[in-house]
Amino acid sequence: KIEPFKVMDNLYYVGPGSTSVWLIPTSAGLILIDASQEPFVDYVVDNIKKLGFDPKNIKYILLSHGHLDHFGGAVKIQKLSGARVGLSAADWDFMAQGAAARAPKPGDEPPARDLVLKEGDTVKLGDTTLKVSITPGHTPG
Repeated sequence: KIEPFKVMDNLYYVGPGSTSVWLIPTSAGLILIDASQEPFVDYVVDNIKKLGFDPKNIKYILLSHGHLDHFGGAVKIQKLSGARVGLSAADWDFMAQGAAARAPKPGDEPPARDLVLKEGDTVKLGDTTLKVSITPGHTPG
């Protein structure tokens, strides 16, 4: 497990170490990039608190791709914060197919389809705008 730290400007690493989860504070709340999976979700939430931020202020959880180690904690964090969850259409489908093929363990259920992001979209929160780049790699993208 890796302790949280500021990378630069308004970008923070919040763990857990086996996968990367990133926090972007804005003037209107927090954006989380990926969500880890159980049993590491509480560690990520605690790291956000260690940095002085309130996890209840997470407004967006943007998932890089549809593998469990990146989306597994999204539902738990979404319940805590009410955040919207965004992912590409291909990875929403990939994630749903994976969940249908195996019974997810409690706490690792995929989030319900919410924001479908595509190349060039923007996600704006307060004074921060992120531009979506679809970068398929080891999932459909």
